[in-house]
Amino acid sequence: MRAQGYRVGMLRPKTAWPFPGWVVENLASRGVQKFITVEVNMGKMYHVVKEFSKGVPVEHIPYAPGYIPDPDYVINNVRKVIEK
Repeated sequence: MRAQGYRVGMLRPKTAWPFPGWVVENLASRGVQKFITVEVNMGKMYHVVKEFSKGVPVEHIPYAPGYIPDPDYVINNVRKVIEK
């Protein structure tokens, strides 16, 4: 997405617990405009990221079929969130 001109980054925690909330807080303090959670469930990480986001908007892209989403699915949905 960066090659297409989008200013995006990715945080991929190695563990869900304990969640590295300090990383999200640090990013929020550095001027991140929006967090987007892409997850293979219906919002567990969304709520955790929102807790540490310091008021920065958090969008949720769920993926419930039970397997890792295709990169095109992620890219298309992230693009929709950014452009709305």
